Amino acid sequence: MDGERRQNATTVEHRVKTETTMLDLSLVSALYHTAREITHKTPQIGGTLAGNCTTVHFGMLDTARQIFGAPVQLSIGSITLDGTTYYDFTEEELLSWRSGHTRPRYGLHAWLSLPHLGNEVIDLTLAATLNHAKPGWVPAAITFITARIATRLNLEYHARLVGDGVLEELNLVRGRQA
Repeated sequence: MDGERRQNATTVEHRVKTETTMLDLSLVSALYHTAREITHKTPQIGGTLAGNCTTVHFGMLDTARQIFGAPVQLSIGSITLDGTTYYDFTEEELLSWRSGHTRPRYGLHAWLSLPHLGNEVIDLTLAATLNHAKPGWVPAAITFITARIATRLNLEYHARLVGDGVLEELNLVRGRQA
């Protein structure tokens, strides 16, 4: 009887931990709508989320930290969608960017990660970017992507660099003003 009670207590504890550490989609939605509103009012980046992953996610770091009240990290890497990898970059490209060589467009992708939730993904731009490239690629009802949504889309994220300073390290943005 005690073994059964301990088993039930462990199961309940695991279920409670899982439920309390799940990503609150209403908070992600609030973050998405904030990013979309700011982006639409910023003609310098084209007024769209599509194709602006580094700018949007870097710009939303502090807001995301306030909304979630927890650590949020900027992640840089590639994605795999239906078995095809996109935004992959080589070590040579990485070295080139670090040494200051610039390009009009960079073959990489950026998103936000929440380490306290097992590096949960919050991607505010990829749905718009994919639908810009190929309309209907992502269902219209999907405006942002989380790990659960990524699984439904057969989408995987592959982080190569993580942290506040990765864009500065790659010479993709100047340092933030204090």
